[in-house]
Amino acid sequence: MRSAGDVSDLVNSGSARGRHAKMIVVIALGGIFLDAYDLSPLAYGLPDITKQFGLSSTMAGTVTASISVGSLLGALVGGWLVDRIGRYRLHSQCSGVYAGGEASHVVAARSGAVLWAAGRANAW
Repeated sequence: MRSAGDVSDLVNSGSARGRHAKMIVVIALGGIFLDAYDLSPLAYGLPDITKQFGLSSTMAGTVTASISVGSLLGALVGGWLVDRIGRYRLHSQCSGVYAGGEASHVVAARSGAVLWAAGRANAW
């Protein structure tokens, strides 16, 4: 098993037995775990978010659903970009955008809310 293609070939051939079958199950369940890990903080924080921002139950549902939709769109666009420009280059560019957004947050503490909003838009 040296690549994702090897796993795909093994699954498609139907010959996965023993250790290989267990590895495939672990990989599949690992993806489910990461999805749950990504969304579980919202489940614990939603009551406080709803209270702080005065959200109705409909708006709280909209916030929750938008996170899943954002994850889906991010995965689709990210996968396309990785195929187009490469994993390393995309990661480097995203790190630069993120660092720029975070740097603007540091400066925003002294410069006011307008710069903070620009930093948030940059980080997204």
